[in-house]
Amino acid sequence: MGAAAGRTAILSKASPTQRTLALLKKQGAIAQVVERWNSHARVRHDLFGIIDVLAIRDGRYVGIQACAGASFSARDAKIRASEHYAAILEAGGLELWAWRQVWGHDARGARRRLWKPKIKIYGSEDQQRKASE
Repeated sequence: MGAAAGRTAILSKASPTQRTLALLKKQGAIAQVVERWNSHARVRHDLFGIIDVLAIRDGRYVGIQACAGASFSARDAKIRASEHYAAILEAGGLELWAWRQVWGHDARGARRRLWKPKIKIYGSEDQQRKASE
């Protein structure tokens, strides 16, 4: 198995946060996981209750909530209900990345299911976009 095939196998079983970090790195961004694990309560705590990954992209800070595709609506509601929502938007940016499998073509042109994020960018327009690779 080659190096590229090894990375594909790892990302196929990766968490949404790991997939987000890998794509941000591929895009040239600086990124760090900012959620923490509370071993006593056995629960994860997001930064400000809504941010899993903090990235610096295009000279701006961007807070990213990463989740599975089925959790998109619930995470969107959680973000909008946050008391820190307006302050985070003012300080940088906020995005929701919901990972799901879609049919596509790999590097060799073979048709197969690939992991792609549905990305919602919060701001004045609250627009949505899909990541292009």
